[in-house]
Amino acid sequence: MLLYNVSERAVRPEKNYASDRPQNLYKYAGVFDIRRKSMKKITRIASIFLSLALIFLAAACGKDGSGAALSYPIAAQPDCLDPQIAQGAEAKTVVLNCFEGLVRKDAEGKYSPAAAMCWSYDAATLIYTFKLREDARWVKMKKAFKPILGDNIDKTFDSRVTAADFVFALRRAVAPATGAPEALSLGVIKNAKSIINGKMSSDKLGVQAVGDFELRITLESATDESAFLDLLTKAICMPCNETFFTAT
Repeated sequence: MLLYNVSERAVRPEKNYASDRPQNLYKYAGVFDIRRKSMKKITRIASIFLSLALIFLAAACGKDGSGAALSYPIAAQPDCLDPQIAQGAEAKTVVLNCFEGLVRKDAEGKYSPAAAMCWSYDAATLIYTFKLREDARWVKMKKAFKPILGDNIDKTFDSRVTAADFVFALRRAVAPATGAPEALSLGVIKNAKSIINGKMSSDKLGVQAVGDFELRITLESATDESAFLDLLTKAICMPCNETFFTAT
């Protein structure tokens, strides 16, 4: 499991941005990746990291002295915090309040930048191009990660949140071996359905990292923009760090 922070500037609401989150909530804590172990371990880790996330959020809320409180009632322990696999309401509540996707949806149903600073769409090629923020970082808790990534954690682990993290997550989501319950929701992306049906390898998915901070997503066919952007706000589209994930 990883946390990542985005700087205050990175997530400050744009002018006229009406968020359902507190307007003074600038720092963002994101839980990015957990592999399924035993249910007991998952629920224990879920509780710990949910608490950590709420600590981060509470600290951010209190920065201006407002004393704002942020509370999310959860009826049961999340069954999983793996964003590509999360299915239950409790798991999604945690994931969607602890992760930053490419875009976010405000209270008025409008889409605004999140991990992506901006995006464009070429109708001729069916390609969406997202320009990512360069100040988003994975939080390295060295004492916890040392047994996983070794003594050279600073050399082996890239703390930046990059386009490759989104590529890995989306490819993983459609790979049959992952068993993502909502994989078919990604069917609008080129070759996704063929990959889900086992007819293509996941590296054929229409997603591409162009350098570290540009992500291109090619659609299977023309798709309503609102529907596609809404998909990107879902748990299944949250990024995942391959280095950490494959090491655990």
